[in-house]
Parts: sequence; C-alpha cells; structure tokens
Amino acid sequence: MYLDTSALFKRYVREPGSTSLDHLFLKADHGQLTLVFSAWNIGEVIGALDERHQSKRFTNAEYSSAIFNFSEETLRMVRTGLVRIIPVAGKLLTISWQILQQAHIYEADALQIASCKEEACDIMLTEDRRLLQAAQKEGLNSLDPAKDEKHLLSL
Repeated sequence: MYLDTSALFKRYVREPGSTSLDHLFLKADHGQLTLVFSAWNIGEVIGALDERHQSKRFTNAEYSSAIFNFSEETLRMVRTGLVRIIPVAGKLLTISWQILQQAHIYEADALQIASCKEEACDIMLTEDRRLLQAAQKEGLNSLDPAKDEKHLLSL
C-alpha cells in the first residue's frame, strides 16, 4: 500500500482520515500489509510539520512530539520490514517526467505515481484530488483516507 505525503502526514496530525491511517499502520504492525512511500515524502512531511509549527498551529512540544513520533515509527517499521522507502533515483525521475507531461501535475505528485507503479502497490492513498485522478488514469487503485475511510477500515 503506497502512502503519499498527505496520507502519511495524517498519521501524525489528527485530521479527517487519520483513523483509517491508524488502522492501516496497525495492520502493518501485525504483518498483514506493507506500507510503501518515497524518500521524497520524508522531507515533505517534515516540511509540513515545520510549517504548522512556524505558523503557530503547533506548540513547540507538539512539533517535537510529531517529529519524534514520525522518525521513531518510520525507523522501527523500516528495520522490521513493515515499511519500504523508495529512493528517489534517476529511473523514477525519468518515468515521473513522462507522467507529469501526460497528467499535467506537479513533479512530486508524478514521482508518487511512478513510485507506486514501480513497486506494484495494490492501493495508493492520497487526499490530493488531482493526484488521485491522475493516479486513477494511470490505472492505480487510488483512495482518499478521509472519503474512503469505511472501505479502508474494512481491509
């Protein structure tokens, strides 16, 4: 199961869709599925958490806790094989350039689609409407963690 930045972010910031992400992380913890995301997502999640902190939507303690939890959980799950992090490499970038020209989306979003396809993930999670549509046009089973929460909780 591939997580884009918005889906990964919801795991560490309580927003609509967080419940479905908690459920999927629990399933991964029990070895029932593998979570996949791009190394690019790590920087985007840290950047999004930092933005919340800088705009005073996070206290210092909330920011520190979110960064710590994200780092610790990611490292633990990588060590145990429950999460795969896809490196940003030349091959994926080249594929993403083709996708962005066809779908007219942001480079990072095209990289998400390329990574998901390269890893042959069965589901891609994103709350980004344009990315969701582009991924579906690329033949990916794409779901929104908030809008498709009932379906995801049934997995």
